[in-house]
Parts: sequence; structure tokens; C-alpha cells
Amino acid sequence: MAPPRQHARLRDITPLIESLRKSSGAPGLAIGVIHRGKIVHEQYVGYRDVENKAPVDENTLFYVASLNKSMTATCVGILVEDGELGWDTPIHDILPELSKDSPLCLAKLNVADVLSHRTGKAWADALYLESGNRILLPRKQSIPIINHIPQVAPVRSKYMYNNHMYNLAGLVIERSNAALPYNILSNREPWELPQCNASSETMMFAGQSVRTSMAELLQYATAYFEAAEKISPHSDGKDKAPDGHKSPLMQIEGILQPHICRRVPGALLEQTYGLGWNRTQLPGSLDFGWKSSLVDDFPRLGEKTGTAVVVLQNSLGLCDVADLVSQAVVDTLMVGKPMRDYLDLANRCAAKSVLRMDEVEAKLEQEGILNTKPRELEAYVGRYMNSAGNWFIDICISESEGLQLRVLGLEEETYELRHYHYDTFAWNQSYDEMVKRAQYIRAGQKDCAGITQLRWRHDRTVPEGEVFQRLNEA
Repeated sequence: MAPPRQHARLRDITPLIESLRKSSGAPGLAIGVIHRGKIVHEQYVGYRDVENKAPVDENTLFYVASLNKSMTATCVGILVEDGELGWDTPIHDILPELSKDSPLCLAKLNVADVLSHRTGKAWADALYLESGNRILLPRKQSIPIINHIPQVAPVRSKYMYNNHMYNLAGLVIERSNAALPYNILSNREPWELPQCNASSETMMFAGQSVRTSMAELLQYATAYFEAAEKISPHSDGKDKAPDGHKSPLMQIEGILQPHICRRVPGALLEQTYGLGWNRTQLPGSLDFGWKSSLVDDFPRLGEKTGTAVVVLQNSLGLCDVADLVSQAVVDTLMVGKPMRDYLDLANRCAAKSVLRMDEVEAKLEQEGILNTKPRELEAYVGRYMNSAGNWFIDICISESEGLQLRVLGLEEETYELRHYHYDTFAWNQSYDEMVKRAQYIRAGQKDCAGITQLRWRHDRTVPEGEVFQRLNEA
């Protein structure tokens, strides 16, 4: 248990946490704290099911997004320990169906490269996740998509976060051990590590599909601290686990050590990435190399103090309340009280979030070319296929006689297009309709005969956009 004074201080910020939850609009939060290697605090606020007023508790399941990556790296560490593979094993030796005609093969892309985001491949998240948080491509398309994603930087040249590459890690685990990625974790005793409840048939099965609970994550963090204790400089080398038990976590040094620098503006102290874990030397800004404001589940591990703060929420919310709550908890744990006006930060962030799509609309208006006209709408109608042959966009005429964009021919993935300029159409929506960056497409042609391709800028690392070729009509 936490010392009485420490526990009381953590309880004292309950009104602040509740206010932060309400400001963000998050239905429920789960908060767990480990300090000096011991669980010192748990707190559950709000609802897991708003309609039925079902409260959040220690067994409530949450999607934990990219925390999944640390679990995948942990699985690989067990295989490395068992001699099934090495951190430097070339991926193409295990997955020969990967394209040999690529920079990945020439550079002998290895297991550690994949787990540390140093592949140089484009982001390309729009190619798997659509509205309703649905993954539209099956796992069998993982390798074709990876072969298809543009190489935008040399292998090992820089940190470039990439969800798709963790599909390779999952396939490596399966190929090496003839098991689904998370059987290794869930079958090792004495610690019952987080179970994988995700579908094994969709992409991102090894990168961000796990559902787990606070009870399981606190066990997971405790197991990490116990394993890391034996390799810490101050450690006496003795096994801190209960007598007769051995940690299921292997190769912890290889997982937690820095593998590549993360360039964070203004940061002079260490900002690196291990295998599935971000490393930040304090004081420093925790930055992921992508929009960290989109993080909805927030684990923090402080190895030197044996501190872990885990905050889970069951919606994205108007602001990153998991981050703000975790900062308030760390402040209270270390110095006795919150050191910033977190409620003011939450309110300002929420207000700005609501205006985000208005800002996108204003930018589009500013950059648009006035007094241009499109072709006859029939000229754009057709099916446009990517070069991998596994993702297409239908352009059709709606009942209101405008153009519609339909992803993979799905009714629920239909968007109304409006003319932007020349052969370019926009489909940004209001904040309430689409809380994400506006995307717009541009039709193209190779000659004057008509529209032959569609260009979609869905990835900021590929500014020229992706070309979808128009299929010939049967």
C-alpha cells in the first residue's frame, strides 16, 4: 500500500480528475499507479457503458492502441532468448514473400529495425483504418501493403513511426513459433500477462489491436520492473521474483535500450526509441513523432524510481485527458501536488479541438483557385485502383446529382465531394462528422482523352499523393 500521506494526496486530486474527464467528454477513466515497484493507487471514474450507467472497474477492457507494440516486442524477446531468432535476423529470411526488389531487402532489414521504427517506410495509416475505428483489410494483405507503401527515407536513417511494420513482427512470431502472436505471453506463468482479445484476421493484429484491463496492465508493468531490476546498475543481481518463479520477460536489456534517436524540437536530453517503448530523459517533453494529442491510453514507466502511471480512457475525447491526468498524478506522486493548471489546459485544448475542422476549411478556402469549373461529372465516374490491387475508390454521382467518394465500395464509407478547383475535389467535414484531418483528391490525366487516374494525399510523408488508376469499363 502507499504511505498514508501519499495515498491521501492522490485521493485529494479526485475532483480535478473528474473535472478533467468532464472537460474532455471522456465517459470513463481507469487510473493505476506503481511506485517503488509496488501498486500504490487505483482509481476508477465514470462509465464503461454510459447508457446502462455501468461503472469502470479494474476488469473493464480497453483498447490500449500502441501499447500493443511493447507486448509484441516482449514476445519477440522470448523467441530471441530461446534461440528461435536474433534481433539482427534478416526479416526476408523468415518472410521470403516480402519483395526482394526493395530497399528493405538490400539493407537486410532485421527484426530490431522493424520493432524500432527505422524502416524508412511511409506512414500510410489511411490504408487500413476508416470511420467507426474499423480495420477494412484482412491480415493476409499485410505483406502486399508493406510491399506497396513508398520508401521515403533510407533504412535506419531516421525514426519514422509505422504501424504497418509491426504486422511483420507479428508474422515473424507466428512463423517462428507456429502460434498466434500473444499465446507466448498469455501462457507464461507466474504472471498472468495481458490476454489478446483482438481478431487475428485483421491488419494491425500485432501493432494496436489488444484489449486489456487495468488489473492486467499493472501486473504487466510490475513484471517489467522486476525483470529490469536485475540489469539495473544499482542491482545486486538477485532475483526479486517470488521463490521458485522466473520472470517470463526475456531480453529486457535489448528491448529497453535505445535503438534510434527521436528528433524532438527543443530537446537536448535523450529522446530515443527502444523496441516498442519510447525513452525520454527527464526533464523532457514526451513526444511520439506523430500527433501525440491522439493518444487515448497512456502508460508511463519510470525505471529509476520504479514508477508506472497507467491511465486508460474509453473514447478519444476533445483533448488528451489521459496525458493530462497522468501528468497530474506524477506531479502529486513526486512533489505532493499538481504543478500546472491542468483544467485550464484541458478547457483550452477542448475549445481548440472543436475549431480544428473550421481551420482546415479556412486553409482550403485560402489555397483554392477561384473561378474554375470541373468537367462534366460523368467524366470522373469510375473505379480507381491502387497499384497493389487491394484498395480501390469508387467515384459515383449521388442522388443530389453531386459526386460521391466510396472507399472499397462500402455504403458506410461514402463521402460527399465538392468541387475545389479544376479537377480537384475536397471532402473535409465538420468536427462532429469527422474528427480528423481533411483529405482531398485530385483527378489526373495522361493525355487529353479524359480522366485516367485519381491522386489522393492521405500521407504527409508522401506530398505528391498516391495515384489510383482508373479501371477500364467492362
